[in-house]
Amino acid sequence: MQSTAYKFEEHETTNNLVYFPGAVQEEDLTPRARRLLEASTTIRASQPFENRDQITAVIDYFLSKGNYRGAAMFVTGLCTGLRISDICALKVSDVLVDVPALQFKRVIDIREQKTGKRTCSIDDEMLITEAMRKYISLYIEHSYRQYSFSANSYLFASNKGHGLTAMNTDYANRMLKPAMQAAAPHLRVSSHSMRKTFATIANTLASTSKDIQNSCLAMADTSIMLRHASQATTMTYVGVRLPRTTSLRRGISDFILGKTKVKDMALSYNYELDDND
Repeated sequence: MQSTAYKFEEHETTNNLVYFPGAVQEEDLTPRARRLLEASTTIRASQPFENRDQITAVIDYFLSKGNYRGAAMFVTGLCTGLRISDICALKVSDVLVDVPALQFKRVIDIREQKTGKRTCSIDDEMLITEAMRKYISLYIEHSYRQYSFSANSYLFASNKGHGLTAMNTDYANRMLKPAMQAAAPHLRVSSHSMRKTFATIANTLASTSKDIQNSCLAMADTSIMLRHASQATTMTYVGVRLPRTTSLRRGISDFILGKTKVKDMALSYNYELDDND
């Protein structure tokens, strides 16, 4: 049987490398390329959580097992929208000013590993919110003897290295996934589900705003917070683009069959003239 050939290219929507028939035979892939292929498939397949009950169930799963690190990492991912590689790379000094006093900074200002973009800009600041402070504080209070939590140590450190070694992203995913699967067994979940859930919550809150102007800007705001290159990317990312285009296609059919209230395709802007003109 002929093997599939793969070509790798950067793809903004999936936040990873995508592949399609092209240049390299699968058996000739390097170990790194093979890992990228697997990661790309995982990220594209990842789904966001659907409601707050599922989110609470993940947190409760970790707390019931005394895994305060898992709860803190999960909430940090939901509140910041950071990719797992950036979460694992967070230093204590990125989040806290004084560890014993649990004095937090106002924002996380780092440069993303994937894009090189800063998390704080003129349009958006990555706030360290109340939910983050609550669960990171719990984590530190219960893990102070296990990890050093010095300024130059990693916030979510490996079990080895006394806090000076970052947690491996594969290990982070293995730690997070059982809790996620237990909370939503029907969903395809991974560590990337945190970022997608962040985007979905942000877009939902903005879209349901009573202020119609804020509602219209929902996708733009979500795109800024994700640091996406375009709103089109964000629409695909949060899964609203396909339902919208599908609905429009059905609407076109209904229009042709005379089922819609809209009968005239001519659009015009109605405006008032100034009385002084």
